[in-house]
Amino acid sequence: MEKVLNGEPRENPGVKGVLKTLRKSGKIPAVVYGENAPSASILVDARQFLKIVSAEANAIIKLKYLGKEENVIVKELQRHVVSGEILHVDFMRISFSEEIEVSIPVHLTGEPHGVKNQGGILQHGVRKLTVKCMPSEIPNEIKVDISRMQLNDVLKVGDIKLKNASITEGSDIIVASILPPMAEKPEEPGAAVETAEPEVVEKGKKEEDKKEEK
Repeated sequence: MEKVLNGEPRENPGVKGVLKTLRKSGKIPAVVYGENAPSASILVDARQFLKIVSAEANAIIKLKYLGKEENVIVKELQRHVVSGEILHVDFMRISFSEEIEVSIPVHLTGEPHGVKNQGGILQHGVRKLTVKCMPSEIPNEIKVDISRMQLNDVLKVGDIKLKNASITEGSDIIVASILPPMAEKPEEPGAAVETAEPEVVEKGKKEEDKKEEK
């Protein structure tokens, strides 16, 4: 289903007081760039935008503004560090005839043999990977079946194969590993000293008794 988002021109871009007022009115400041065209500062409706991105993180959006339509994706979101409110959106224009790079979440599936039957501990490495593909082939997530992983196994980026897309990160980056069970904590050194000390005293006492007998 096509995702359509309406935008409107934004005057006085970058003015903090104006931006704060706009956000309170339900608008999100944004910029559109790419495809060798001038960038444009616009506003989009917060409710309409959130409905689109919550359903599909890397959705291709038909953005309508200034009497034209452009295919875009969300390249970056700026959020408030405390409230999580979206403060600004960067839209990148795309062409359906050229590959693009997008960040895709990694989803591990299945219970590893090394955890279920060998007592190992699953360690999740990188949680997002950048892939290069045609806009029509953007995956929602990268599913990786780890059910056959055994104790001490390591799954790397180079082990993952995608259909109609290629991962741009290094092949040695760790995605998942099964660590050995944690060893029991050794006894405190002081405990051994405490048990050894009476034996030394007892040994000394016996030697003194032998001397007295002589």
